[in-house]
Amino acid sequence: GLADALHAEVSSFTERTGLPVTLDVGPGMPDVPTDVALALYRIVQEALRNAWSHAAASRASVHVACASGALVIEVRDDGKGFDPQARRGRAGIGLSTMRERARLAGAELQVTSRPGEGTRVQVRWPSPPTADAQG
Repeated sequence: GLADALHAEVSSFTERTGLPVTLDVGPGMPDVPTDVALALYRIVQEALRNAWSHAAASRASVHVACASGALVIEVRDDGKGFDPQARRGRAGIGLSTMRERARLAGAELQVTSRPGEGTRVQVRWPSPPTADAQG
């Protein structure tokens, strides 16, 4: 599932790049359709790649939780950050790709960053109600 794939990616990424990444997966992970799981996984991959190749981060973290009927994945780094307003309209291919993947998965993507303060990429996928909650 998605949690196992993220564990493998974080481990492999840290081994390949030397950038320490922590992963915290909270309880109650919903069943995620394969296409959505792949999109979320790729967003995490891109956020980590950006932290390593553009942000000059010394560490990063991935936090996965269920909150308010949604699966929320947050990737944070302690890198140099950037001004999202200054980049509006000319986002790099990585940010554009993450936004498109989120849109196609029915998720919301939010990127928060400030120069000198690192970056936070949050993707929120509204998980469908369980069969028990429907009826």
